[in-house]
Amino acid sequence: MPPVETSTPDLATLVRDWSPSLRRYLQHQTGDAHLADDLLQETLLKVAHGLADFGGRSSLKTWLYAIASNTVADHLRRTLRDREFVDLAAAADLSNGEAPVEDRLEFDAMNHCVREVIDGLSPVDRAAILLHDIEGLDCVQTAEALGVSSGAA
Repeated sequence: MPPVETSTPDLATLVRDWSPSLRRYLQHQTGDAHLADDLLQETLLKVAHGLADFGGRSSLKTWLYAIASNTVADHLRRTLRDREFVDLAAAADLSNGEAPVEDRLEFDAMNHCVREVIDGLSPVDRAAILLHDIEGLDCVQTAEALGVSSGAA
């Protein structure tokens, strides 16, 4: 856990101290380590551009997670616009010598259903769960990071 801040650190210190936590959060949000790395870079660029304007109205931690949450939300919106679906009938013809095609299709269909439920959560609901339960933010910090009331968080 990064140290508790008393003032706004320089960018290099901020990147060093907060990158591991932010990356972990982004990976939990996306389920993809490589995507988390890309989103971390995007988040850190936004932080670098906004650091001079950080006024301390919230904690640095809350501000950083708010930027990371917004970065994930932006990515999810882009992804939904670009999503392509595969025809299961066409996929049944594929075989790579592993489990029978029927078993793989059933497993993939179940995974797809679970992922749809997770993806079906609003970005705020998904982020609230991760910020509070995984990253350890309290309800007030989670609410500030997401721009919602404490009760909603």
